[in-house]
Amino acid sequence: MKTHREKEGLLGPVHTVRTHVTKLPAMIERPSSSGRTLKQMITFDSEGRKSEETFYGENDSIQSRKVYVRDASQHTGWMTYDSNGLLLERLICQHDPDGKRTEHLTYGRDGKLQWRQVTSRDKENKQCEEAFYTADGTLMWKHLTVYDDQDRVIEARTYVPNQVIEQKGRRQEHRTVATYSDLADTFECAYYSGETLAGRFLFLNPEGPIAQVFNYDGGGVLQSRETIERLKFDDHGNWTEERVSTWVAGTGKTEPNELEPTELHHRIITYH
Repeated sequence: MKTHREKEGLLGPVHTVRTHVTKLPAMIERPSSSGRTLKQMITFDSEGRKSEETFYGENDSIQSRKVYVRDASQHTGWMTYDSNGLLLERLICQHDPDGKRTEHLTYGRDGKLQWRQVTSRDKENKQCEEAFYTADGTLMWKHLTVYDDQDRVIEARTYVPNQVIEQKGRRQEHRTVATYSDLADTFECAYYSGETLAGRFLFLNPEGPIAQVFNYDGGGVLQSRETIERLKFDDHGNWTEERVSTWVAGTGKTEPNELEPTELHHRIITYH
């Protein structure tokens, strides 16, 4: 399901987005640099589709770069490069004739197939199943999605086969159940490992100018609380400054009335 962090809502012609993150010296932060760091740059084409993503490390050095490509039918694939510009992997997207089944084939630097991801859609073209296979056809996991009559995700299940459980020590099934409020911009997600409740997240106004996320463990004890405030917007209605404030539970700690700001996110959006 999409949250406020996944929905860009970008408007306008071709544009480039550079995101800088400043770590603030809050008490809960582990020691780290508090300077402003360039984390990511995304370039979009004139139709609002991603054309390139660049990820940065320390000293604004490039860590990796993803370049998106499209065939004559506008099927998307991409190529990922390392910090030296060498190809890491290549992904090719294949569709069946009616567009209800898609395969993503991932090839390594040596050109050999590494992974195969198969996506199926229902009659309303919503993604309902996703399966991940190794190059030899071994199923690693399968993800199933259920929607309500408003096209909102209400349940997602991830199934892991027995042979993978034995190798990786994973649980056989994970399940997320989402409940939406009809009176407010609120939804809640409950996470299950097998049939055991493992945790719960409560999202308040997730796409608004001020959003809050509450994280509880399986016993209902609050583990963390986060407030996301979008402080500045440009002429196209896209946010350019966002402040994240966080409280994390700890021994002998009680939740404060005011959270401590931990990060500032600045986006420089260039329209051209």
